[in-house]
Amino acid sequence: MGGNEIFSAIRKTSLRHLMLPVFSVIAAMCIYSFISFDDVFNPRQAYGSQEAVDLYNKGYEYAYIHVEKLYYTGFDIMSGDEPEASYYYEMTDNKCTFYILSSDVVKDKPLELNNIWVKVKMDKKDGLMENMITSFSGNLGWTSDGMLSVTNNIVMNQEGYHFERYIVVYICLMAVIVYSMVLVTVNVLFIAVPFVHPVMIRYYWSGNLSVKKAVKELMEDFRNNKVMEAGDMYITENYFYNLGINEVSVIPLNKIVMGYEHGRLRSFFGIHLKITQTLYFIGLSGRKILASGKSATDVTDITNYLSEKYPHIIWGHTKENKQLAKDIIKEYRKKQRLIKKEKRNSKKSQ
Repeated sequence: MGGNEIFSAIRKTSLRHLMLPVFSVIAAMCIYSFISFDDVFNPRQAYGSQEAVDLYNKGYEYAYIHVEKLYYTGFDIMSGDEPEASYYYEMTDNKCTFYILSSDVVKDKPLELNNIWVKVKMDKKDGLMENMITSFSGNLGWTSDGMLSVTNNIVMNQEGYHFERYIVVYICLMAVIVYSMVLVTVNVLFIAVPFVHPVMIRYYWSGNLSVKKAVKELMEDFRNNKVMEAGDMYITENYFYNLGINEVSVIPLNKIVMGYEHGRLRSFFGIHLKITQTLYFIGLSGRKILASGKSATDVTDITNYLSEKYPHIIWGHTKENKQLAKDIIKEYRKKQRLIKKEKRNSKKSQ
């Protein structure tokens, strides 16, 4: 069944539509591999700060730490006039480790915290932390150099453990991957077997035809009954064909209710490149079919021809025309329901 113009257009369009989802999957997988979701969602347990530091040195950034005793430094991280987090410290084996605890955890800022479990993101201390250590050392009667010499390089940042954000990012990445993989699968299917494309399926159903007979009939019409051609748009005695790079469509001319066009200015960094036209059709089914990325000349040629040869088509996207099209579609559906009802009654009477 391959080798004909319609199937060739379906393959080209599907190949074009394949590019974005493939890129999306690759980008999402790269982001997924860059973010340590397993480390975030399943932080390694550590009993004490030194065990957590050992985990950090092995490449882990998140830990669930049991701490026997933490002391309040008297310093907070402020957000406006409200404390956002508080600095606590643990002193074991002549080694000081600082913790940044969320204000939700230490609302009343207790001077001591005993036997607690805390989930943290382990970071190297930054300039803000060193400023706090310098100020804190003065309160203890230490020199800043002396304090820094016994301080762990790693800060246990509970405030930086944004679990909810990672959940949102993870869900978004999985949604992008799944959705993109569906698009990849569908477009690969259309490339491999173009006769399962929706355009072809709608044609089979409209005439209750076998696949082989429908393809043969459609190709004979396209090759032998052309009355007009404009770019990659064609009109035969019975159908309008759009074999464009963005979409492929086959529309029975007697089922077009309304048509209109819309121009689009294509720009690149403020530089106007060209104006393209999109031709829209509303069918008796109520579906909107479009032919995008066309030249203004081709669209004008098509609309002029159809306006002259098919006066039943309503032209122009106005409020009145839209309502008239809706009334026509509503009346058509009503007649179709009556026909189906008569057929059912006829079968019952037999």
